[in-house]
Parts: sequence; C-alpha cells; structure tokens
Amino acid sequence: MHETRHHFAVVLTVILIAVSLAGCALPPHPAAGTSAPDFTLPNQDGKPTTLSDYHGKWVVLFFYRSDISHRSSAEAHTFQNDLRKYDETHAVVLGIGPDPAASHKDFADKEQLQFPLLADPQLRVTRQYGSLTKQMIHTLVAYDIFIIDPHGKIARVLSDFDANDPSGRALSALRNLQQH
Repeated sequence: MHETRHHFAVVLTVILIAVSLAGCALPPHPAAGTSAPDFTLPNQDGKPTTLSDYHGKWVVLFFYRSDISHRSSAEAHTFQNDLRKYDETHAVVLGIGPDPAASHKDFADKEQLQFPLLADPQLRVTRQYGSLTKQMIHTLVAYDIFIIDPHGKIARVLSDFDANDPSGRALSALRNLQQH
C-alpha cells in the first residue's frame, strides 16, 4: 500500500510539472535573416542604450544569467579579453542580464569590464530574443549569443555555447560571416 501511494505521488508530481510547463511556452529565437528586435535598456551607468544606435556596425549581443554567477563572470572575461579583436572586426559587444543597472555597475567594476552591460530585470528583451530556458520548473535566462549585421538583421544565433570560450566562438562566427 505504501509503495502504491509513493508511486501515485511521483506520477502526480510529474503530471503537475508537465502541465505547468505546457502552459508556459517559451518564445523561440528570432530567425537568422530577420530584423533584430530593437530595444532600449539602461547600461551599468544608468544611461539608455538603444540597439538601433549601432546601425552600421556588427553587434555581438550575449545574454547571461546573473552578475554573481561564476559562469557569467568567466564568460564576460572572454569577451573583455577579446575587445581589441572586436574593434578590428568593427563589432561592438553588448551583454544583457536580468540584474538591475546598479548590480551591473558593481559587476563591471569588480571584473574590470569595458563594454556595456544592459539591465533587463523584467526580461522583456530577453523574452523578445527567445533567450529563456526551462530547467525543471524554473525559467532561467539562456546563455545565448546573437550576431547582428550592420543592417540590423540577425546573422547568426549561437546557443548552448562552450562556457569556456563563448567569445572565441562568437569571433569565429563573426569572421566567417564577414568573409561571405
């Protein structure tokens, strides 16, 4: 009898999780070749930053989970270390995270980051870019990179990138796109 109750409880839990996930479909990434959704978000200094202001440049836009995450810190450093290479390819790097601008300021200062970190605490832009993922019953920011061409079109979407060198993967894709 006890085993039957336990089995029932497990089955009921699985059903409840499945039902909760089914009702919360996550938006897909915008497709390559489509216009990148424009946005204005505050950077780490509270200054409004608008994507369309970068028209005419390549943009490497990456989403990250938290200013206090070890993975986010390691990833941000890969972009920081490659800033000169992005300058050489006429590209700018923008990071978007869910923490407020003040948290981004502390993160940028602590990690000595010299590129804009944009605050999206309501996840409005993160959702527009389909950069949310489900893990069990939690919705989290996905680690995604979007390469946006000088005309404002999404040229490449990189998901599930190598946590050790996301910038290297983005630079490789960027250079490949610029050669064609």
